[in-house]
Amino acid sequence: MSNFSGILNSPLGILTIRATKSAVYSIDFFESNEMIKENDVILECKHQIDEYFNKRRIHFTIPIELSGSLFFLNVLHICQTIPFGTTTTYSNIANNLQKPQAKRAVGQALHRNPLPIIIPCHRVVHKQSKNAGYAGEIWRKQILLDLEKQ
Repeated sequence: MSNFSGILNSPLGILTIRATKSAVYSIDFFESNEMIKENDVILECKHQIDEYFNKRRIHFTIPIELSGSLFFLNVLHICQTIPFGTTTTYSNIANNLQKPQAKRAVGQALHRNPLPIIIPCHRVVHKQSKNAGYAGEIWRKQILLDLEKQ
């Protein structure tokens, strides 16, 4: 498998984007020491994320590649259906999966989301507090939620 990577400066800091020749599989909130080797998928991903931050995109169309358990993939799929500018709760996702007791497992799955921003786990909040839980740190989650409110 050929791997490609690119760096994007964003309002959330530096993002490292990784892809195969046909799909994005990882976005991290830090700069990597790996060699930058961009391809068309990386360039398109950077373009779409840039459009998102400039309020010209509300839905990502870049091909993505995910792997993991069926539960993990189902959580990420439901997360992708949360409309721009809205939020839902961990409990709601667990209920959608017909596993109402699995809200903590939903949170753990979202904590491992390999494609933050593209798979909008920032739109998932606790019932009592919007500012709880985000693998990329709370301040980034708040920036994303504020961006989508406007």
